[in-house]
Amino acid sequence: MKRLISVILLLLLCGCAGETTVKPVTKGITFQCEAVYYNESYECQCDVQQNGDMSVRFTWPADIEGLEFSFSKNGVKAHFKELEYINDKVIFENTVASLIYDVLSQEDVTVLEQDDVFYIEGVNKDFEYKLQLGATGLPIKITTTPDIAQIEFKKVKIK
Repeated sequence: MKRLISVILLLLLCGCAGETTVKPVTKGITFQCEAVYYNESYECQCDVQQNGDMSVRFTWPADIEGLEFSFSKNGVKAHFKELEYINDKVIFENTVASLIYDVLSQEDVTVLEQDDVFYIEGVNKDFEYKLQLGATGLPIKITTTPDIAQIEFKKVKIK
């Protein structure tokens, strides 16, 4: 009997990943983020509309301060100082901004839980990623495999 109870407790406490009822909140939010991407550090201010359109404005480092990417289902626009580039397709160069957009624009995802950590796993065109969520469904951190990017969300607010 003790063995049976021990086995049941072990299975319950093993930390195996399982589905949860947490729903990700990735639209209709604003946030700041600190990112390390290919060993370069960035800070951004982001705004995600309810329809999924998103803008990412870089606030640091100083040499790219003001660089802004605007993503929608119709394409991507990059704006920096007096230069503007518009791409009609969603496929765009590999940037920290495009990684954030790719991860947050995923639909019909399953939120998993392991050791009291809620997360979504997925694959985009460049990486496998993991988006950690709080118990409220708000994003906390994106990590990638291989270990190329880490994005920490700060001051996340629902609009």
